[in-house]
Amino acid sequence: GFSLSMVGAKLLHFVQTIGLLDQKHYVDRLGLMVVINAPAVLSAVVSRVGRMLDPDGDAPVRIFGEQSAWGPFLEGLIDRDQLPADLGGEAAPFGELRLA
Repeated sequence: GFSLSMVGAKLLHFVQTIGLLDQKHYVDRLGLMVVINAPAVLSAVVSRVGRMLDPDGDAPVRIFGEQSAWGPFLEGLIDRDQLPADLGGEAAPFGELRLA
């Protein structure tokens, strides 16, 4: 398995640097990022790094592990007829989606 103790200072510094670059140069590009089915350690790392990047806590990143948490959140953002069946919606599953 993977644990938070495996995350070293160099990795945290790298993630923080990438975050700061994005925040400084691409601040208006990201409206909201939603990560679903994330392992618990990812939430812990992002929480730790996120506080360094955004002390106000209003970063546009939401991380969810269980479908019971992300399902209602996605349904609040995306109409069920547009949400793929893989994610609890009524649209074609990802494997059947066709991009125009």
